[in-house]
Amino acid sequence: MCICASVLQWSCHVSSTVCVFAGTSGWARRNNLDKHIRSVHQGMRPFVCPAGGCARAFSRKHDMQRHFQSNHTNMGSPRRKAASK
Repeated sequence: MCICASVLQWSCHVSSTVCVFAGTSGWARRNNLDKHIRSVHQGMRPFVCPAGGCARAFSRKHDMQRHFQSNHTNMGSPRRKAASK
Protein backbone atom coordinates (compact mmCIF):
# COMPACT_ATOMS: atom_id res chain seq x y z
CA MET A 1 0.00 0.00 0.00
CA CYS A 2 1.25 3.47 -0.85
CA ILE A 3 1.42 6.17 1.82
CA CYS A 4 -0.06 9.21 0.17
CA ALA A 5 -2.50 12.06 0.76
CA SER A 6 -5.45 9.85 -0.14
CA VAL A 7 -4.80 7.39 2.68
CA LEU A 8 -7.14 9.23 5.03
CA GLN A 9 -9.96 8.91 2.51
CA TRP A 10 -9.11 5.26 1.81
CA SER A 11 -9.07 4.37 5.51
CA CYS A 12 -12.63 5.68 5.90
CA HIS A 13 -13.85 2.65 3.97
CA VAL A 14 -12.07 0.14 6.22
CA SER A 15 -13.27 1.17 9.67
CA SER A 16 -13.78 4.40 11.52
CA THR A 17 -11.48 3.59 14.45
CA VAL A 18 -8.87 1.07 13.23
CA CYS A 19 -5.45 2.19 12.04
CA VAL A 20 -4.93 0.74 8.57
CA PHE A 21 -1.14 0.79 9.01
CA ALA A 22 -0.80 -0.92 12.40
CA GLY A 23 -4.16 -2.67 12.65
CA THR A 24 -4.71 -1.22 16.10
CA SER A 25 -7.86 0.36 17.45
CA GLY A 26 -8.69 2.46 20.46
CA TRP A 27 -9.66 5.83 19.06
CA ALA A 28 -13.08 7.01 20.19
CA ARG A 29 -13.14 9.74 17.55
CA ARG A 30 -12.22 9.63 13.90
CA ASN A 31 -10.36 12.94 14.28
CA ASN A 32 -7.94 11.39 16.79
CA LEU A 33 -7.22 8.48 14.45
CA ASP A 34 -6.54 10.93 11.60
CA LYS A 35 -4.05 12.84 13.82
CA HIS A 36 -2.37 9.53 14.71
CA ILE A 37 -1.96 8.57 11.04
CA ARG A 38 -0.58 11.98 10.07
CA SER A 39 1.92 12.18 12.93
CA VAL A 40 3.05 8.57 13.38
CA HIS A 41 2.76 6.98 9.94
CA GLN A 42 3.13 9.98 7.62
CA GLY A 43 5.61 11.85 9.83
CA MET A 44 3.84 15.19 9.51
CA ARG A 45 5.10 17.76 12.02
CA PRO A 46 3.62 21.12 11.01
CA PHE A 47 4.24 22.99 14.29
CA VAL A 48 7.80 24.35 14.20
CA CYS A 49 9.40 25.97 17.24
CA PRO A 50 9.42 29.76 16.69
CA ALA A 51 12.72 30.25 18.56
CA GLY A 52 15.55 31.26 16.28
CA GLY A 53 18.06 28.48 15.77
CA CYS A 54 15.77 25.74 17.12
CA ALA A 55 14.91 23.09 14.56
CA ARG A 56 12.36 21.14 16.63
CA ALA A 57 8.98 20.42 15.05
CA PHE A 58 5.89 18.80 16.57
CA SER A 59 2.74 17.10 15.39
CA ARG A 60 0.62 18.84 18.03
CA LYS A 61 0.50 22.55 18.75
CA HIS A 62 0.35 22.16 22.53
CA ASP A 63 3.55 20.06 22.48
CA MET A 64 5.36 22.85 20.61
CA GLN A 65 4.04 25.45 23.06
CA ARG A 66 5.17 23.38 26.06
CA HIS A 67 8.62 22.90 24.48
CA PHE A 68 8.94 26.62 23.77
CA GLN A 69 7.94 27.63 27.29
CA SER A 70 10.22 25.06 28.94
CA ASN A 71 13.29 25.61 26.78
CA HIS A 72 13.18 29.15 25.42
CA THR A 73 11.60 31.29 28.17
CA ASN A 74 12.27 31.88 31.86
CA MET A 75 8.77 30.64 32.76
CA GLY A 76 9.92 27.05 33.32
CA SER A 77 7.97 23.90 32.66
CA PRO A 78 4.18 24.25 32.57
CA ARG A 79 3.96 20.72 33.97
CA ARG A 80 5.99 21.64 37.05
CA LYS A 81 3.77 24.65 37.78
CA ALA A 82 0.58 22.60 37.43
CA ALA A 83 1.90 20.00 39.89
CA SER A 84 2.79 22.56 42.56
CA LYS A 85 -0.71 24.08 42.78
